[in-house]
Amino acid sequence: MHINKIYYTKIFLLVLIILSYFLGFLFRENSAGGAESDFIYHTWPAIQGIKENFLLAIKNYGEFKEGSWPMFHILNVFFNPFTNSQLSFQFSITIISIFNFFILGSIIRNKFKIERIDAFLFSSIILLLPCFRSSAFWGLAENFGWLFLLLAIKFYLKIEHLSTEKKINKEIFLNIFFMCFFSSLALYTRQYLVFFPIFIFLQVLF
Repeated sequence: MHINKIYYTKIFLLVLIILSYFLGFLFRENSAGGAESDFIYHTWPAIQGIKENFLLAIKNYGEFKEGSWPMFHILNVFFNPFTNSQLSFQFSITIISIFNFFILGSIIRNKFKIERIDAFLFSSIILLLPCFRSSAFWGLAENFGWLFLLLAIKFYLKIEHLSTEKKINKEIFLNIFFMCFFSSLALYTRQYLVFFPIFIFLQVLF
């Protein structure tokens, strides 16, 4: 009975955190400050510019004064069907951003061999971070970078697991490809995420 009470308390906390995340979007939360103006004056004009004239916008990308390379903008222009209005675009980024929570929870569970509810409760901390929330609610690039990084880490851990089993087969090469692919996307979305490719390079080198 005591165990069930603890479990349901954890469920309640998790639901509360997820609910607060969506309420943050509903009330147009900008707890980190600056997210709204960054979107209006930099991110949205860059997306619209790429949408209207790809080559010209890329050539003059510096004029948008974005703090990141244009991978986020390019991906959204070509693959996000909700770039017709600011609000629908921002909501789509809010939905995509929550995948960070799910992937991080999966990484924590597999790495530390803990219960699913505990892993996702730990990973839900990112849903409370002001920078993460503001970036999600206002359609900024940061959370895409973290999403790609987490995917790269997930494939890296799969490679690590397969290596311990001394299995050199198609599966390990496929995981290496996806690790490199997502770490590249992370780097070209946010430059400061270069630390993971450097880590992999040094590990291979030494």
